[in-house]
Amino acid sequence: MTGDLPATRIQLGPLPRDTTRGQQLGHLTREIATVLREHPPEMVIVHGDTTSALAGALAANAAVIPLVHVEAGLRSFDRAMPEEHNRVLIDHLADLCCAPTTTAADNLRAERIPTERIVITGNTIVEAARQALPAPRRQDEILEQLGVTTQRYILATVHRPENADNPAVMEQLLVQFTNLPVPVVLPLHPRTRKQIQDHGLY
Repeated sequence: MTGDLPATRIQLGPLPRDTTRGQQLGHLTREIATVLREHPPEMVIVHGDTTSALAGALAANAAVIPLVHVEAGLRSFDRAMPEEHNRVLIDHLADLCCAPTTTAADNLRAERIPTERIVITGNTIVEAARQALPAPRRQDEILEQLGVTTQRYILATVHRPENADNPAVMEQLLVQFTNLPVPVVLPLHPRTRKQIQDHGLY
């Protein structure tokens, strides 16, 4: 498609902190279904494995609107992860699964998703990271500010609930980072920072 595409922003009020995943999913699916009914699109594209992505997929499926899943076929094979449930369900609902890698495409085929519904598109995260990179001179300045040199540091992130929300796991991760032979650059998700502060892990 070419030209300007209309965009619809869904404004949802804040949910209570103790809202369950099931309540979140039901609320989001209902709200998205209302938008799809009032503004029927040619297709719905969902990205990733969040609860909101699954809600969009369910709403599209219920409205019989073609569904595209970006980042399809990623698997941890850990059923304790809510994201694993979400991504599997979305893939099986999707009319087109955009797999980032051949491994992801193989995962989909192993789950008997027809080959004609699978296309390997590359990794959107890698592409976005490359586009967001500053100019080489600015990269050198940032490394100098951090006190590290190229290929002599580790970049780590910790944000998934099973890690960030478990004080014992979070403490062990921080200990391991400290014991590594090279510096670790750790950009902190706000929730991760709060957990570290609340449990005195610094």
